[in-house]
Formats: sequence, structure tokens, C-alpha cells
Amino acid sequence: MHIIDNKLKERQAANNPIKVAVVGTGEMGKGLINQITRYTPGMKVVCAYNRSIEKAMRVFEMAGIIDFKIAKKAEDLEPGGNFITDDVGVILDSQVVDVVVEMTGQITF
Repeated sequence: MHIIDNKLKERQAANNPIKVAVVGTGEMGKGLINQITRYTPGMKVVCAYNRSIEKAMRVFEMAGIIDFKIAKKAEDLEPGGNFITDDVGVILDSQVVDVVVEMTGQITF
């Protein structure tokens, strides 16, 4: 475990966090976003998808992410930014995202 912690700290120090997109901002997605944002150096939530933009906005705000933008296409996701979308294709087509975590619990995703 210490190896992972050290590698994440190295990424944080190098300003090169693992860029995570979360699909679904229900209870599980909310918990993951909060955990990464508040307690996990070396990782950054760069985008969240939810069918309801308002729900994703509330989750970001609860996690302390207040400087976010709404993304309508993959090109909207700029390095270093925080984004919310209601189109999962924005995340899947993005060149900014390193890891996509599906948290909807729906078989279609």
C-alpha cells in the first residue's frame, strides 16, 4: 500500500494527477468524487456524467469543486479544468481523461 501512496504523492508533486471521470453521481459516485477530491493526492476528478446536470452540480459543490463548467462535446474538456456533462460520449471521446469509473449501477452502461 505504501508504494501506491508514494506513487500518487509523486504524481501530485509533479502536477500530473491521474485524471478521473465518474459516470453516475448517485450515492456511490458522490462518495468516490468526495474521496478523490478531499483525500487522494495524485488523482483529480476532471469530469462527472449524470442524466441530471443539477445532481452532478450538487455533488461537485459538496466535494468542494466550485469552479466547474458544463461540457457539451469532448473538445470542451480542457486540461486542468473541472467539467460536468449529461452526455457520456463527452467523457468517452475525451483526450483529457485517463480513467473512467462507471458508478451508475445500470446494465446499459
